[in-house]
This record gives sequence, structure tokens and C-alpha cells, in this order.
Amino acid sequence: MPEVEFILSEVDKKEKALEDRSVNCMSWFTGLILPGRTMPWILMKTLIDCDPDAPEALRSLSHMMPNSGLQWRGSTYWSWECILGKVLGAAKGVKQTCGWLGPLMTSPELHRTEG
Repeated sequence: MPEVEFILSEVDKKEKALEDRSVNCMSWFTGLILPGRTMPWILMKTLIDCDPDAPEALRSLSHMMPNSGLQWRGSTYWSWECILGKVLGAAKGVKQTCGWLGPLMTSPELHRTEG
């Protein structure tokens, strides 16, 4: 969340302006979020969009493929709708927040940052 606070403060002039960010960011920051299945995806895509280190591969996540997750900074995060996420979500120390399960163990088959 420090990345989001930094983006909202608009201190760095080199950063993209808040109003030039994605539709997901504008939806989240303005509070115009309709309840439903897309809310967790809007949150995750907003966090990814505000992280300057996020690769382009993670920006393609979509609620149209709910059986998916992502590997980011040494942990994996899975959608609550994903069967794999439900199975791995039973592990000790795993939390569910806003429709996402994680942090979970990494997968050696995935690149360090891959969706």
C-alpha cells in the first residue's frame, strides 16, 4: 500500500498523473466500485498499476479468467474462485483479503513475476 499512497500524493513529477492511470485505478480512487465479482480484480489491477516495478505481463489479468493467479515478489496470490487457490488456501498462514488468497508458496515453473 505504500505505492498507492505515493501515487495519491503526486509528489514525483516524473510519475504518471493520477487521472492518466487505468480505468481500474480511477474506479478505485473515486470510490465508484460496484459490488460483484469484478471488485477483487479492480483492487489487484489498481495495486499492480501503482507499482512501478510491475511487469506488463501482470497488467493483463482479467476477471474474464477467474481461475487464475499471479506470482509476485516471491509469493503467489490466487483468486477466490480458482480451484487451486481454494486448495492451497487451506495452508497455515494463508489469508483471504478482498477476494484474493495469499501469500502462498511460489511455483518453480513460473517466472518471478508472472500471471
